[in-house]
Amino acid sequence: MNKRCDFLSRRNFIAGAAAFGGLVLPADAFGAGGKPLLKMGVLSDIHLKNPGDEATFLKALEYFRDRRVDGVLIAGDLADYGMISEMESVARAWELVFPDNRLPDGRKVEKLFVTGNHDWEGFVYRDYGKRHFNTTDALRRAALRFNMKSEWERIWKEAYVPVWTKTVRGYTFVGAHWQGFACKDLGKVSFAGA
Repeated sequence: MNKRCDFLSRRNFIAGAAAFGGLVLPADAFGAGGKPLLKMGVLSDIHLKNPGDEATFLKALEYFRDRRVDGVLIAGDLADYGMISEMESVARAWELVFPDNRLPDGRKVEKLFVTGNHDWEGFVYRDYGKRHFNTTDALRRAALRFNMKSEWERIWKEAYVPVWTKTVRGYTFVGAHWQGFACKDLGKVSFAGA
């Protein structure tokens, strides 16, 4: 029996949802005139590496902004090699489009971001860490994995907890950062916003 919670990937979840007819919105998801009660932008695996790589990400965020979304969900792998500088690039792009987490009319846009395996251990892929850092200490200072809580809180200006809840326009979202924790550990996980 698999005792881990990380056996379901984003790709497998989406494929499974599609096999059952996709994700279904409740009948009461639309208000007067058929307008949606909630507008969400959803992205996954943006894998930003270097400053200047964010052109496509910026276009996606601008698309969401122009449609006046209530929130943006990024389902992991914001950074490619798990470097602090990569996450900072994501944040700079976000801030350009949603300054202070706001639309141009001042309405709040909620960040619903979770980390993925690349955010935590991307530096081991293709020996990136070994090729770019002379010492373990240098890698530890540059990689998110060793500084995730403090860097997430500095960069995103919100608490970092492994599992969180956020409510957007009356709809509650639950997010879980990728960490490979065991299911038995869920009772020990801190929840924010619950």
